[in-house]
Amino acid sequence: MPVAATASISSLGGSGYVTRGLSDSVFGEHVVDMVSDKTDVVVFFGSRNDAGQGNVGAAATAAYVEALALAPSAKLVVVGPVWTDENVPSSIETLNDELRASVDGFGGMYVDAIAEGWFFNENASLIGSDGVHPSDEGRTYIATLMLPHLTAATT
Repeated sequence: MPVAATASISSLGGSGYVTRGLSDSVFGEHVVDMVSDKTDVVVFFGSRNDAGQGNVGAAATAAYVEALALAPSAKLVVVGPVWTDENVPSSIETLNDELRASVDGFGGMYVDAIAEGWFFNENASLIGSDGVHPSDEGRTYIATLMLPHLTAATT
């Protein structure tokens, strides 16, 4: 059954929870502009840009606290970093574990894109020519992967 939804999206190239990217900002700095008391689901996605950085768990937790303070009845969904093959660097695995742990205590859902092998094997072709970002077809693929998670979070 189709669900009517309105998405507010903040995409921060090169950014993460602690890594300042092209916008010279981090995820938590955009929460106040993206979340309100009318928000039903808050999704944080990424970020491999934080691999090898310190204090990621604390920064992620602070972002979740702020989001849920603004939208106390919202469901929290956190998607970990995406990797493009089975040879996941230890820094990405550590980051994935840290983000999973940061969701504990919030009653949120953690989506482990690495464990689910989103872009492994034949799906690696859905990554664009830069070897990092999904192609248009890859973004459509992500939407199909996210739908069951978002459905589960809202039921």
